Amino acid sequence: LVRLTQGRTLADLAALRPDAPPPDWMVPVGGPGAVGPGDSSSVVQALPAGNYAVFCFIPSASDHQQHMMKGMVAGFRVTERTGPQPQLPKADLTVRMLDFGYAPSAPIAAGKRVIRVINDGPQLHEMVLALIQPGKTAADLLAWNPEVATEPPPARFLGGTVALAPSGESLVEADLAPGNYVLICYIPDAKDGKPHVAHGMVLPFTVKAAGV
Repeated sequence: LVRLTQGRTLADLAALRPDAPPPDWMVPVGGPGAVGPGDSSSVVQALPAGNYAVFCFIPSASDHQQHMMKGMVAGFRVTERTGPQPQLPKADLTVRMLDFGYAPSAPIAAGKRVIRVINDGPQLHEMVLALIQPGKTAADLLAWNPEVATEPPPARFLGGTVALAPSGESLVEADLAPGNYVLICYIPDAKDGKPHVAHGMVLPFTVKAAGV
């Protein structure tokens, strides 16, 4: 989910080359992270009035072409609100994203949670939320490459939030069962182009059952 500033529209976004760096008029404002077939994820975003675009940049397994290049993109406009401002959900905890890491304000407990995610870093960051499958580890997920893998991922992707610009924030809604989880940022670094996970932006954690 991106906000198109400087009077730009979906047509300007469509005119960009696939390999072009994100222009300064395209501001990432979060949005729900990736999930597997049949799953869903939810975030709450406070959006100022303006033009927006929503798209999927995940590559297809067959030809590695991003889904947005196959038409998975849409534009919409947010208008000024005339009535009372809605109340945002109350967060159970805050996770701050830094260069390069995650800083939760409290342990993440089982059950339905609202996680306030804030980008405190100087560049784009995301928070991919994944549940490690039984018998697997976070290291297995980090070693898994979807472009060459013949086995399913060693984790179930549960959403989180995609790219947030510096100082941006999202409210991530998640229903977490007990288990082993990991937070990951795959966004390429502004300096060397390596994904932030290669710089250590990964946080394994365990969600315990209530009362444990």
